[in-house]
Amino acid sequence: MRRIEVTHRCPTPCAACTACYPEEDDTLLADVLEASAGDEEIALGGGDATRWRHLAALLVGNSGHAKPRRYWIEAPASAFDPATLATIRERAGHGVVVQFDLTGEPGETALGEAAVAEAERLGLKVQARICARPRGFAGLGPLFEHLAPRETRLELTPRDTNGLVSALPVAELDELLAGAAHVEFTGHRLPTSGFPPPCVMPKTWRQRPQAWNGAFERWEEPNESFPACEPCALRNRCHFERPAWLDTTVRRCVAPVLAPDSAPEPTGDDRGPARPKKREKTAAESVVCTMPWTTMELPSPDGQIYQCCANWTRSPRGNLAQQSLLETWNGEGYRFARRVMSGEDVSPLCHSLCPRLYDRQFGEERFAFTEGAEPFMQNQRLLLEDIERREEVARGKPLYLVLSPSSYCNYDCIMCSFGRSPRRDLPDSVWDDVDALLPTLAALTFLGGEPLASDQVMRFLRGFDRTKYPDCGISLTTNGSLLTEKALKHMERVHFAAVTLSLNAGTAETYQKVHRGIPFEQVLQNLDALLEFRRRQPQPFNLQLSFVVQPQNIDTILDFAAIAHARALPIRLLPLDVSQLPSALHGAHDYSRDPRAVAHVLEQMDKLRTWAAEREPSWLPGILATAESIRQKATLREAAVAKPSEPRPILSRLRGFLWRS
Repeated sequence: MRRIEVTHRCPTPCAACTACYPEEDDTLLADVLEASAGDEEIALGGGDATRWRHLAALLVGNSGHAKPRRYWIEAPASAFDPATLATIRERAGHGVVVQFDLTGEPGETALGEAAVAEAERLGLKVQARICARPRGFAGLGPLFEHLAPRETRLELTPRDTNGLVSALPVAELDELLAGAAHVEFTGHRLPTSGFPPPCVMPKTWRQRPQAWNGAFERWEEPNESFPACEPCALRNRCHFERPAWLDTTVRRCVAPVLAPDSAPEPTGDDRGPARPKKREKTAAESVVCTMPWTTMELPSPDGQIYQCCANWTRSPRGNLAQQSLLETWNGEGYRFARRVMSGEDVSPLCHSLCPRLYDRQFGEERFAFTEGAEPFMQNQRLLLEDIERREEVARGKPLYLVLSPSSYCNYDCIMCSFGRSPRRDLPDSVWDDVDALLPTLAALTFLGGEPLASDQVMRFLRGFDRTKYPDCGISLTTNGSLLTEKALKHMERVHFAAVTLSLNAGTAETYQKVHRGIPFEQVLQNLDALLEFRRRQPQPFNLQLSFVVQPQNIDTILDFAAIAHARALPIRLLPLDVSQLPSALHGAHDYSRDPRAVAHVLEQMDKLRTWAAEREPSWLPGILATAESIRQKATLREAAVAKPSEPRPILSRLRGFLWRS
C-alpha cells in the first residue's frame, strides 16, 4: 500500500510525529493522482487527512471508476467523530487509520476505541497506528489485545511529554510483540529510531520477523550504530541509530542476527495470512494481463464467453451451448489464452489496440491480495501461484464474473439495439454455476439489456445474503427505471459494490428523445431513493451517473453535470459506439463523419471541462479522455476517407494515443 502525506494540518501533536507545522500547506489533487498512478491501495496521511481540502473531490471521483482504488484516511482519533466517519463512508472511502497517542494519561485510548467501533459499524475497514511514549508503554498490551486482529502499526519514542528520556523496555516489548501477530513496527516518521532493532528482541525476530516489515528498507550506507552491525546480515536494512535509547546491559548483549530469509518460518497463529512468495520480476518478465486467470465475461445473452472485453480479444473462450461456465474455465479456450498470455507475442489472443497492453492495468505486478473469508483468500493464493507458474489449467476459480442475462430492455434508446431486437436469454443452467462461484468471487456484474427487467436477476438479488457471501460485491449497469423505493426494499441484504445509472440527458425533453422510456422526473426520484438506500447500508458502494456523448444530448451535458454535482456523484462519459446498432443505422448516428457535428460536440465538452475545473476537478481526466477519443475517431475517419488504401499510419497514430493515455 502506497502512503502519501497530503496535509500538515493537524490539531493534535502526536507522540512520535513531526509532521505538524503552523503552515496550512497541503498536496494538490493532481499531484496525488499522479503519484499514485497504478496503485490500487493508497493511504492518505500527514497530519490529519480528514482536513485535506481535496479529500471530498478525490473520493467522489474515485467512486466512479470501474475498478476504484481503495483509499485509507489517516488521522488522530479525535478527528474521527461520527459525522466525519459517516461522510467518509458516503463518499466511498475504503477505510480509516486511527492514530492512538499513548502518553500514560488516564482514559486516553477511549476516544480511539470509540472511533474504531463507529467506523466498523458503518462498514469501513480499520487499521490502527500507535505512537507511544514511556509512560504509555504499560498500556500497549491491553490496547494490542483490544485492537486484535486489526492491522496495527507501532512507533516508539523514549521521550516523555515532560522531556525526560527513558530506555526502551526491550525485554517486555519482546514478550509482547512475539505474541501480537497483528502488530508491526513502522518507521515512516521515525525511520532510524521508532523501533528497537531485532538484535535486542530475539524472541520476536525468531517467531515473527515480519514485525519489522514496515520499518526496514534498503539503504545504500550500512548501519554503524553498534560494533555488531558490521557482520550483521541486516546492516543495509536496519537503521536504528539511537544506542543511548537502550539500557547499558542491553547494549552489551547486542549480537549480529540472521538474514530475514534464513530466519525460522513463523508457525501457528504467528503465521498470519499465508501468501505465496513471489519472485521480483521486471515488467518485461511479468504477465502483461492476468485476466485469463481471473475473469469471465458474457457481454451478450448469446452465451459467448470471453476473458475480457469482446472488442479487444480476437475470439471467445467458449460458448454456453457447448460447455458450462465451470467447464469452460479450464477448457481449451482458456488454456489457449493462458498459454498465449504467458509468452512474448500476445497477438494471437489480443487486438493490438487494446489499451491494457500498454497501461498494464491488469499486469501481474498489479495483482492485489484482498483480505476476506478463508475460501476467498485461499482462492487468491491459488490464483497467484497459477499466474506465477504460468499454469494453463488454473486451480483457482475466477475472481470476476460479468453477465448479460437477457437482451430485453424496457427502453428503446436511440444509441442501443437491445430495445429493438428479438429477446435472447442466457440458459437457466448458468445460475447453478453462479451459485458455485459466489464464495470466491470478488465481483459479480450484471449488464443488459436492462438487468433489472430480468426475472432471474431479480430472484437472485432478492435471495442474496451478504453475510453468506461477504466478499462478493454486486455491480449493476441500469437505466434506473426499475430501482423504485419498493424494489429496493427487497435488496437490503445485497452487498452492492457499484451501480452505474445511465442517465444520458440533463433535461426531461432530451431524456425522452434519447431514452424513450419512463418520465425523467421518475428516474430522478428513483435516483434519490437509491441514495437513501445507500445511506442505510452497512457498507458503502460506488454510485455514478453515465452519459453517452452524442449530438442528440450534448447541449444538456452541463445540466447533466449539475444533477450529478448536486448529489455529490461522479460521472462516466462514453463516446458513442455505433457498432451496437444495426448497420443500416450507422449513417444516421455516426457523427464522426460530420465535421460540424464533431466540432459542436467538442465545443460543449470544452464547456464541461471549464465547468468541472471550478466545481469537480476529479472529473477532468474522464472529460479530457472522452474528448480526445471523439477527436481521434473523427481524425481516423477523415484520414481513412482521404487515403483508404493506406490505413497503417493512422493505426500507428491511434496506437500512440493509447500508449500516451
